[in-house]
Amino acid sequence: MISLIIAATVYLFFTLFEPKASAWMEVLTIYGGVVLATLMMAYSEWKQEKQFLKIKDEINNTVVTVYRGQYGVEDEILVRDLVVGDIISVQ
Repeated sequence: MISLIIAATVYLFFTLFEPKASAWMEVLTIYGGVVLATLMMAYSEWKQEKQFLKIKDEINNTVVTVYRGQYGVEDEILVRDLVVGDIISVQ
């Protein structure tokens, strides 16, 4: 994208010296394409981030069985409530 913007800017500079009055419209088309592509990428990344956060929230709400404390008391808690020292029962 950066190289495309640089090339369009250089082309715009050269179109200033051309006798054809509509040459700068080609440059505006290139800039418009860059803006459109950038907006589409931003929307796509935003949507992926939203899906990732939804999946992460589902994982954090999973209930697991752990053994806690000195006597190994069995307890069912959410994944987000795990602390160091918990022993998870894998079934």
